[in-house]
Amino acid sequence: MAKPLDLMSERRRRDDSERARRSEALIDSATRAFARNGFEAATTRQIAAEAGCSEGLIHRYFGGKAGLLDAVLGDVADSVVGSLALEARDHGEDAVQHAMAAALRAVDGQRDGVRLLFLRALTDSGTAQLLSGLRERYVSQLVTVIAPAGDDRSSLDRAQVVADLMVGLTLLRVVAGGSTDDGAAARAARILTAPH
Repeated sequence: MAKPLDLMSERRRRDDSERARRSEALIDSATRAFARNGFEAATTRQIAAEAGCSEGLIHRYFGGKAGLLDAVLGDVADSVVGSLALEARDHGEDAVQHAMAAALRAVDGQRDGVRLLFLRALTDSGTAQLLSGLRERYVSQLVTVIAPAGDDRSSLDRAQVVADLMVGLTLLRVVAGGSTDDGAAARAARILTAPH
């Protein structure tokens, strides 16, 4: 027979798992709704219905629509920057190419969210700061890929150039609806980050 504490722990794990599933569904639904309709026009009722959740959960989990937007933008930022760290490991000289390709795949996987991030940054200073912070996180990750043994000024400069290249490619792919050749972009990044 299970002890009362074991039953409580099991119930808490199930509740946490269900909360995570619902939060993820709400974030995914909000990402699509905000990208499709804009933040102001998207309704919490619409977002909740698409996620298969009650509208009250948006307020309970995120404190309202603005908190949900913050969660969406944070999810996008974590996805794009996190892809760099995971992909760059164990690739030696090709680490920058692999890291850049991974970031572009992450951007492609988060098109609606990335589009929302860039467009919202044009009119909202908080989102602009988030985007700036995302770029800085990306540069920091790139420096460790470019110069794993040290953090010299040249590595930082090269990482900033690659980050700016990524911003341009992202704008072209996601906001303007263009396409880019991942291989060419990765080769350009490798040339830019090679020691001179």
